[in-house]
Amino acid sequence: MASEKTPLIENRGKTTRSCWSKIILFLSFFHLEPYIFLVILCYAIEGVFFTQLVQDKLCAINYEYSEEICDNIGNGNHTEEMNRVQKASADIIMFKDFIINFPNLFFVMIMGPWSDRHGRKLSLLLPALGSVLGSGLAFGCAYYPVRAEYMLLSVVPQGILGSSMSSKMMGVWAHTSDVTSKKAKMFRMTLVELSLSVSVPAGLYLGNIIFDDLYGYLGIYGVIASLCSLSMVYIGLRVKNVKRNSSDSTLNKSETGCSTTLLRIKEPISVFFKKREGNGRLILLSHATVLTTAVVSFCFLNFNYLYSQKLFNWDYHSFTTWNMICMPIITVGSALLLSIMSYFLHVSDSVIGFIGALSKMGSFIVLALATQPWHLYLSSLVGLGGGMILVSSRAALAKLLPQTETGSVFALLAVGEGILPLASMPVLTAIYNYSLTFYPGLIYFIGVGITCVTAMCFIVAIIAQRSAKSSRIQQKTSPDEYKAKIDAANYIT
Repeated sequence: MASEKTPLIENRGKTTRSCWSKIILFLSFFHLEPYIFLVILCYAIEGVFFTQLVQDKLCAINYEYSEEICDNIGNGNHTEEMNRVQKASADIIMFKDFIINFPNLFFVMIMGPWSDRHGRKLSLLLPALGSVLGSGLAFGCAYYPVRAEYMLLSVVPQGILGSSMSSKMMGVWAHTSDVTSKKAKMFRMTLVELSLSVSVPAGLYLGNIIFDDLYGYLGIYGVIASLCSLSMVYIGLRVKNVKRNSSDSTLNKSETGCSTTLLRIKEPISVFFKKREGNGRLILLSHATVLTTAVVSFCFLNFNYLYSQKLFNWDYHSFTTWNMICMPIITVGSALLLSIMSYFLHVSDSVIGFIGALSKMGSFIVLALATQPWHLYLSSLVGLGGGMILVSSRAALAKLLPQTETGSVFALLAVGEGILPLASMPVLTAIYNYSLTFYPGLIYFIGVGITCVTAMCFIVAIIAQRSAKSSRIQQKTSPDEYKAKIDAANYIT
């Protein structure tokens, strides 16, 4: 098991390479990053336009408001109509998350263990296919004057084929762990997160251009379908399945049918909760809790556009401008902080994650107390380290787990990442709708409380690691040598 303090990049002697060799080496270094860029680019292109399209249909078709009211509903002169549309759109977004995440629970429970034995390619192709089919249905809903509820049909293929963010990233993290050495896992995880973060502002910017200059909503969903199709082609050409030996699996060849299916569902649970040396199970559970609770914080992104629209009368241009400016700053800042703390200072993954949790709590507090538009920009700067939460925990798990268990563990994590949004979105939606008329920022204080749980889990992991380290040293040394090594080893956790 690699230590959490393992440097991101191993120091090597200088070697002489030709210019062409350097180019080939640079291109070969990229693996799933282009795929991640494309799928997240599609997610960002759609951005606020799903919500905006739902609101447009609610206003013009469901409630039959006049064109004048619908065009100026966010200017502060139509408060009653605005509140009615916001509450209905929040409910539709809640049902959208349910339709996507609930079927995904079964998808990841079966696909995770299956991919451990047969390779990750199918677990990467199916979510992209779901996005292609969903974009086609959304294109039809945008073209025809149907009620807003019909937009929910567009997310049905995404739910069935595992197109939620947690399902997509399950295959990405498992495959990345497969093809990366232990010493480079944190660096590779950071690079994956960097690809993810860079694609968001690029998608927001591209979405504005497409919507304004390329047939509005039809252009949005047409481009999304094309890019997701391109990502499928890339996976088909670039990713090679790495199959495991039959001895690595807990399933026997003689087990078929319902027996095999049940064992495939039970396998991630048994792998996840089995006893591990060096407090490994406690550390695994701590980081798993971090990942699942951190995913709940992404649910608050569903309210950011509604919140800015209600509080400051922002339209989608103002909202995407905020994201396009802040996302590159947050991406570069998080990458620099991770590099400095992990590579140069050798800070453990758990301590890095704890610092990120504190940063995230600060961001939620600023959002909840915002009274001016620039406060939203300030919240992004305060939350500069929030991206380190997921990277640090995933890197810690990748170092802890053997390759034959990564798919099973990440599958069970994807289930948790799917269940918690299902449970939390109705609660958050009810809170937002209830506080809409007197304090819309109330839900962000809920985010502070959830992030506190994340910080506490990092503390548990830190204590477990120090305890395991103390036990290993004590078993190998005399009492005097033990005390001296503990003092030296605990200079930083």
